[in-house]
Amino acid sequence: MSVTGSVEEGDAYDPYANTNRDQAIAGSRDESSYAMVYTCGICDQREVKKFSKHSYHSGVVIIRCSSCGSRHLIADHLNWFDDRAQTIETIMEEQGETVTKKIMPSNLFEERLKQGVAD
Repeated sequence: MSVTGSVEEGDAYDPYANTNRDQAIAGSRDESSYAMVYTCGICDQREVKKFSKHSYHSGVVIIRCSSCGSRHLIADHLNWFDDRAQTIETIMEEQGETVTKKIMPSNLFEERLKQGVAD
């Protein structure tokens, strides 16, 4: 795949800008994705990120804080960063922190996000 044109510093390149994202990115449909609410450990910004279940359980997930730009490792099953598979759950357990999991229908989650309450 080749990309033509230039991207200015600070601009984001979005190869799927003119497509239906749910069809363009495998695993991004609601039923095949996770949403995660987290607080950036660098700038304390609270955010929500969405990623595919397939990537979380079989690949690599790295999210970027939209406030400070820091990258956070969420899952690595390809051993890019260590000699063993790891997820945010195992990383946080090793640091003595707890992970809280909540399951809710996507429509309820979306409504709570609009209200600013994702906890």
